[in-house]
Amino acid sequence: MRRTSIFVGLFLLRMAAPEPSHAAESPRIVVPIQETVLSDGARRYSITLSFGGARFDAALDTGSTGLRILPRTVDPQGVLMSEKTETYGFGSGTVFDGVIGHGRVGFGDAGNAIAGAIPVQMITHVRCDKDNPKCPASRVDADDYEIEGDGLPHEGFRAILGLRTSQGTVPNPLLAIGVRRWIIDLPLDGIPRTGWLILNPTDDEIAGFVKIPMLPQFGNVRRPASDIVPGCLENLDTHSSICGGVLAGTGAPGVTAVFSGRDEEIWPAGTRAALTFGQADHTVQARETLTIGRRAHASALKFVRWDLPINRVFAGLCPYFAFSILYDPANLTVGFKPRDAPPGGPVGEVNMPHELSGHP
Repeated sequence: MRRTSIFVGLFLLRMAAPEPSHAAESPRIVVPIQETVLSDGARRYSITLSFGGARFDAALDTGSTGLRILPRTVDPQGVLMSEKTETYGFGSGTVFDGVIGHGRVGFGDAGNAIAGAIPVQMITHVRCDKDNPKCPASRVDADDYEIEGDGLPHEGFRAILGLRTSQGTVPNPLLAIGVRRWIIDLPLDGIPRTGWLILNPTDDEIAGFVKIPMLPQFGNVRRPASDIVPGCLENLDTHSSICGGVLAGTGAPGVTAVFSGRDEEIWPAGTRAALTFGQADHTVQARETLTIGRRAHASALKFVRWDLPINRVFAGLCPYFAFSILYDPANLTVGFKPRDAPPGGPVGEVNMPHELSGHP
């Protein structure tokens, strides 16, 4: 199989400071992450938060931005509604229409909490986009729909907490309330424990993380980058690879490679593969070895051919099984620290003495 990836020249990262937050600097707290297994076997992750006088579980999604809440989740009297509307779409094809509201969000429990006022999307309508008419929202009546529920009645969550650092009308709630950086440590497969969202970790807690610069190509005028880092998806059996920008996302139970190329890629289940993360000089700094097609490790793989200036690998949940991941928007980096591998699961390494495959 020919090497299909062209590692498009990575621009030098412009280390511009992100838009300053007007919120006061917040303290360190630890918020539990819960794992939920849907009736179809899909695994989802959530945290408990408070908003508008209500307390509820929200899907934890590092691939989207903003707090978005379904109807009848909070008392409208606890939310200051505006006349501004918002439409937001997801990779699954599901689209939320709604109105911008303002209220006080809280993370953690009494005595160990961070809170602040933020804008959110109060969802009024859920639909599929025109290119994905069979999205999860099409499989269930509106009254039975829940977020990240795979279109299964009354499975999923009443809200979604999007922590991607790209900014829009509805911002990343953590940045909006003054959180500087955070670590996501998901529950590991086969190990009965809770995961953790660590807000404002100490310098000691971020020691040992290898920090990869975000790619500025994926930023905008309000924030120079948005959690996409240089890297590759490599086939260790055939030595082909797809390189470009890599994004981890806790809301996606699979890997999607979006690439420009003429040859069809076929990586069957059982293929030995690796996700690598590195620098603009093509050196690998973090590497996850995995097996394609294992649902328990979120390693199902889909290819999408699209004419893009730079290839993209949406790695979904898979990197979180091998690494604790540190998000540091102020320094425009994503950090990786290996975890104890779950039984038969992906293995993470850092400071690899290799080069990224597929570069010019």
